[in-house]
Amino acid sequence: MIPWCAKTRPTGLRGLAVISVRSYLDARALVKLLVPEPESDDLNRALIGLIDVIVSDLALTEVASALGRRVRDKRLTRDSAQRLSREAAKLHASAHRAELTRRSIVVPGG
Repeated sequence: MIPWCAKTRPTGLRGLAVISVRSYLDARALVKLLVPEPESDDLNRALIGLIDVIVSDLALTEVASALGRRVRDKRLTRDSAQRLSREAAKLHASAHRAELTRRSIVVPGG
């Protein structure tokens, strides 16, 4: 178990926290990787070379919600949102999964 407060280091980018040598990406960060937004380029630069990334199951659900909101607001087509959702699922599958609790992040096998 990695205590959230004890071992995190803020990066200055919303949605990205470095945990020891691991980096946790929340839904905001994942959306920035998928859809060009302010800070997307900064986030991409911050992630260069990282191989130990943690993503929660909840983040994937939140990404789907954010993409759906963009479809409703006509900022994305349904086809684009579906394609980006598949890309988010690939990112999620390639990352370490985290169970988020109120006081900690639990990384299975971590």
